[in-house]
Amino acid sequence: MRLEETRAPLERLFLDPNNPRFADQGLRNPISANAMHEVGVQERAESRINDERYDVEALKQSIARNGYLPVDRMVVTRLPDDNGFMVVEGNRRLAALRLLVREDQAHEADITEEVRASLREVPVLVLEDDDPEAIEYKARLLQGVRHLSSFKQWGPYQQAQLVARMLEAGQEIADIKEALGMTAQRISSLRRVFYALAQMQTDPVYGDSAKPALFSQFEEALKIPAVRTWLSWDDAKAKITNDERRTLLYDWFIGVEDDGERQDPKIVDAKDIRRLPSVLESAKHMSRYLEDPRLKLRDVRVEDNPVVVDWRSILEGNLETLRRVPGYDLGHATGSDMDLLIQVRDTCSELIRQVEAIASITAEATERE
Repeated sequence: MRLEETRAPLERLFLDPNNPRFADQGLRNPISANAMHEVGVQERAESRINDERYDVEALKQSIARNGYLPVDRMVVTRLPDDNGFMVVEGNRRLAALRLLVREDQAHEADITEEVRASLREVPVLVLEDDDPEAIEYKARLLQGVRHLSSFKQWGPYQQAQLVARMLEAGQEIADIKEALGMTAQRISSLRRVFYALAQMQTDPVYGDSAKPALFSQFEEALKIPAVRTWLSWDDAKAKITNDERRTLLYDWFIGVEDDGERQDPKIVDAKDIRRLPSVLESAKHMSRYLEDPRLKLRDVRVEDNPVVVDWRSILEGNLETLRRVPGYDLGHATGSDMDLLIQVRDTCSELIRQVEAIASITAEATERE
């Protein structure tokens, strides 16, 4: 992979309609490279990137004051049939440039001639590779390395999307671990959830309800071995193979259909799913849970059947994540970040105290015997 410097007219630069940052605005089928330059595709991408969360307006105002600086080079790939360039890194900058140029054309922008000249043709870095089929993969890898290691991280769905694409491109888990700084356990979990959501997306009844917001529910469900077994999750095929139970799970996530009306979700929070193994083990409680469309999972009481949480695996994964927190991020920690770290410290201290107390009581009992 290599990056070649060039300059490109603004009208030859196109937003990335498959940008992973758009994932939380709804799942959709990816746009092919042959269609990326089409007006409708670009209008839709522009409406997404102009969401107030991405603060394109502030970036536009900065460019209006200072011009488009040479250091702000976008990373692009070539589109087929000489249709221009698709922006891999710099979609916010491109959206800001487009807004500013339109305002200038409408005589609504107060900019100097020097700034105006900087907008006509902008410096870019073209991602080139001897293997044309590898460019898409390497473009997403570039996005991932930049975003997953920075303090402005992608959400879990975007991470899962990148992991799935890398696996589909034939990358080994060991290579992904090295490139993205993730554990093998986390990579496997992201893969499962991505394809579980993709499976729901193709369902003729529930497809419209397949949203990235369901990521945490699917992640919790597929993390628990008993739930995976109940769903007949096939890891090789990356899908739930028991259709009846898959449908039940969808209903619990989005609300059961009852008398023509959809009730509130029976699983309100991902943490509720930790109760599911104990409910599955009790025919009586499972029957009651299934028969009452208004009964939430958190309200099912299973006596003498405690919920088992695989806390060791969870802590091992979280510990690995904490070890990889960038120093830059710590340097910009907020008060809320400190509160969170203190809560983790205090919780661990309390658990250690309880373990030591139980060990002491056990030792005393053994001595008396």
